[in-house]
Amino acid sequence: MERKWKERYKQKFRRRAVARMNACDNGLASADAAKRVIDLAEQNPAPRFAPVGPDAEEILRVVRKQSDDQQDALRFQIVGLK
Repeated sequence: MERKWKERYKQKFRRRAVARMNACDNGLASADAAKRVIDLAEQNPAPRFAPVGPDAEEILRVVRKQSDDQQDALRFQIVGLK
């Protein structure tokens, strides 16, 4: 079963990994992201969802309004797998 799964999705995962690596060049610096995550985690109670980056507010709006299938379609579009 595992082999069949790997063969079926290997190319999609490879394309997604490359797209994510390319997106890293345009994202929030890791130290800034880590500081934000720590600040959020120290809140009591910690928020379930919270923005951590320049595009995070828009992504959270999408998450809150769309179904899981719609969110998946958007994620695939963002990373160029549509």
